[in-house]
Amino acid sequence: MSQPLTSAPDASALRGLALLRLRLDLEARDDLALPSFSGTSFRGLLGWCLQAAACPNRPPCRECRQPDSCAYSYLFETRAKGISEKQGSEEVPRPFVLEPPFGLRTICSGEPFRLGLTLFGRATEYLPHFLYAVEEMGRRGLGERQARFTLKSASVVRPGAPPRLFYEGGNATTPGRALEEPSSWDLSEMARQADGLTGARRLEIAFQTPTRLVSRGQLVDEPEFHHLIRALLRRIDLLGRVHGEGPLDVDFRQIVARAEECALEDFELDWFDFRRHSNRQRREIQMGGLVGRAIYAGPVGEFLPLLMAGQELHLGKATTFGLGRIEVRILPGGATSM
Repeated sequence: MSQPLTSAPDASALRGLALLRLRLDLEARDDLALPSFSGTSFRGLLGWCLQAAACPNRPPCRECRQPDSCAYSYLFETRAKGISEKQGSEEVPRPFVLEPPFGLRTICSGEPFRLGLTLFGRATEYLPHFLYAVEEMGRRGLGERQARFTLKSASVVRPGAPPRLFYEGGNATTPGRALEEPSSWDLSEMARQADGLTGARRLEIAFQTPTRLVSRGQLVDEPEFHHLIRALLRRIDLLGRVHGEGPLDVDFRQIVARAEECALEDFELDWFDFRRHSNRQRREIQMGGLVGRAIYAGPVGEFLPLLMAGQELHLGKATTFGLGRIEVRILPGGATSM
């Protein structure tokens, strides 16, 4: 990711991080009661099934003698390669994001539902591992009642194109089969959706799943525009360092200074709380984040390449669970109220 810049980065500056966005079509085999936020359940079961497949003996990962060749270690216990000591305190980003169903609901037996999954960088090479793990998740069952489901099909979702089916799931007697080998694309392709729109002066950000932004060690409850841009710059840079072709080569300070010229004009935001069980800490953890929408005004169009990329990457903390999903909408100029 090269091309030094002193203003908001354009699409060409975001080259160097491969993306593969998937739509997994599932069908419940038992009644599946989902909590208000199910991302932690899906991620936990995915990790368990992936580890069971990659490491049948399951020694503690810290004792593993071959962490670099283990799919589970790379995907779930990602090491901080490519990150300097100065950045070592940053959370090392995992190379995937789940997009589970959001909201309290029951999926009845026989009912279809979907799970989104986006892979970044070298994780795209582990697509067969993910598909196997999702099928194994369905056999094992989700939640306390171990509600089973079936992977019916998998499609690639590419910017500006309809979903393309590439995998058909199997059944009790027939294994699943690949129809073709999907190809990844570059983060800059997502950012190019901003072409011709960088003169926009107002936009709306919808925080579709709980978003945890941190500033000066504290969770943000009124997200200024520069909070979003700081989080996106940091996330893209770290993903590039650990999973892509290198760091984001831009002038962070000047970009953030420009972002500070954009104002939070109006907002309707709520704090969404939920709890998750941490196997590592062996306790329940209270989590939460912002949901709702916010309107920003100023030279916001300059940042659309970053924001368009952010729609794929998510932003803030705990993105692998599905937190931090945003949607960008350009608004006409002039004053408005919600």
